[in-house]
Amino acid sequence: MKQLKVQFTMLLVFLVMPLISMKDANLSADPLLPIPVSPPTFQAFPMDHYDDLTFRIAEVLAERKLGSSQQELLDLGQLILEKSVEIDVPPSLLLALIDVESTFNPCARSGKGAKGLMQVMPNRILGVEEVADQFAFSQHLFYDPHWNIQFGADYLGYLIERFGDLDVALAAYNQGPTRVASKLRRRTFRGSRYARRVLAKEKIYTSRM
Repeated sequence: MKQLKVQFTMLLVFLVMPLISMKDANLSADPLLPIPVSPPTFQAFPMDHYDDLTFRIAEVLAERKLGSSQQELLDLGQLILEKSVEIDVPPSLLLALIDVESTFNPCARSGKGAKGLMQVMPNRILGVEEVADQFAFSQHLFYDPHWNIQFGADYLGYLIERFGDLDVALAAYNQGPTRVASKLRRRTFRGSRYARRVLAKEKIYTSRM
């Protein structure tokens, strides 16, 4: 009888141990879902890479707690400066636009679907089908500060070129170019409270540049 118990115990060991091993193997297997995409890594430029104005822009960004390190603040500041030169507006205007749109909150989202610092509206700018095709699994890009600033500044540059007037372009940024163009055709465009808000903020930031 004793020998039978020993044999039964050994049988259990041989049956249970493989199951335990399989369980451990499953725990250490590759995750079913990929790791989320990390924020872009910032290249460590020497300090003389940055324009003097970049440091003043970075100071504003630091006060608004946008950026977790000196390097990130400087990179964002340099990006704002370079985009302002590219679309031929002062950097203080882009800072004012960010302030009015999101109060420097990179996670801001409106009920109408505007996203990030500059409250870009991908569906309006790129089209619904394009967004669905190209960004179905990368909507996070619209909230990345670097990506969002480039996207928003490029869109503003397009509107300035299209309408040839900054006030009108700012109104179109807020209301949509189709609506503003319609008002211009009907000669019912009477300026924009939104544009006045942005330009008032710009004066504040200009004094710091």
